[in-house]
Amino acid sequence: YLIAATPLLFAAAYALQYPRVPVASEKPEGNEVYFAQVAGWIILLTALATGSYALYMQWTGEETLFTQLWLWPIFASLLLFAKRLKWEELLQTNLAFLPLFGLHFLSYHTEHAVTAAAALPLAAATVLNFIILNNYQRHDLIWLHKLNITILGVLWTLWTALYVGERFYGVWAQLSWLVVPLAMWIVFHTQRQREFFRRHQAIYQHFAMPLCALAAACWMLWTNFSTPFQPSPLPYIPVLNPVELASAGMLWFALKSLPEALPSELRRTTATTVAALAFMLISAGVMRVWHFYDGITWRLDIMLQSFGLQASLSVVWAVTAIILMVLGNRRKQRSYWMTGATLMGIVVVKLFLIELSNSGGIERIASFIIVGLLLLLVGWFAPVPPKAENDGEPKA
Repeated sequence: YLIAATPLLFAAAYALQYPRVPVASEKPEGNEVYFAQVAGWIILLTALATGSYALYMQWTGEETLFTQLWLWPIFASLLLFAKRLKWEELLQTNLAFLPLFGLHFLSYHTEHAVTAAAALPLAAATVLNFIILNNYQRHDLIWLHKLNITILGVLWTLWTALYVGERFYGVWAQLSWLVVPLAMWIVFHTQRQREFFRRHQAIYQHFAMPLCALAAACWMLWTNFSTPFQPSPLPYIPVLNPVELASAGMLWFALKSLPEALPSELRRTTATTVAALAFMLISAGVMRVWHFYDGITWRLDIMLQSFGLQASLSVVWAVTAIILMVLGNRRKQRSYWMTGATLMGIVVVKLFLIELSNSGGIERIASFIIVGLLLLLVGWFAPVPPKAENDGEPKA
């Protein structure tokens, strides 16, 4: 009965909402037009609810493994009818497809284990979502387009992490949370000249790409603060390990892609954020070396008590500072040089407060002489470059 009643309800909604041109002498009043639109929306949503429920009850079952597919034929047929009949309200109804699918997908998998079969309805929903968005060009609902991109990213990330991540362990499970945001980020940047992405540039380049970068940055903070894992069956090698290679690749890709996606006033902030993340990555990398090779417990208060770790941090920071200062002098980029000088200042302060606090007089004098000579050599061979008009803008 519900399946038989659904087409009649859709026909009634279409009759109320169809944009016909009235005769001038019989032009309806504004209240009549408003009542017809409201009544049409109520009947349209009722038809959608009854048709969805009827099809869902006929199709669902534990043996199918594809309970989310009940939304697919409904919205696919609705899109064809809406485009054929130029029915604006039905086109708007199609935009609710992905939020409804996302809620059903999440509620279903809170009670059922995520399987490989769950990727099929998710892939189908992804394809249908882009078809719907490609046929709907109104710009006043751009927020819903952004919401759909966010929902897709969240659903695919959860599926990858819960299905793929559960079959691995340690660092490989951590990497599963990065796969989808990084893949979306790369696609949005490399395919930005395609007609679909150019038409929706404000959504994909100015919203989705920075959102993926933010998700990748959160992943980087999580993996570098949480207890590290041995990348079995591979041995742990400093720098040449999955976490540090993935993090370094993301930092390089951020400097290459984000300046084009963000407005000019945010480019300096982006460069500062990348520099801070790089500093954290270098420091965490040194700590991981001492954790794996010296057996130091991965707790900040315990690790900072190691004199060898403190000395290693000072050496790595000083070498990084020298590289930045020399690079800034060679490329005539003052921002690089100033960043290196700031880092070198941190090293000097750290030498005073930590390493030299437990040293005798001769060690302290020798340290002063070494650091002073190092600063003199850098200042002589790589002095600060002059200011430039475009200084501060990151370059790939």
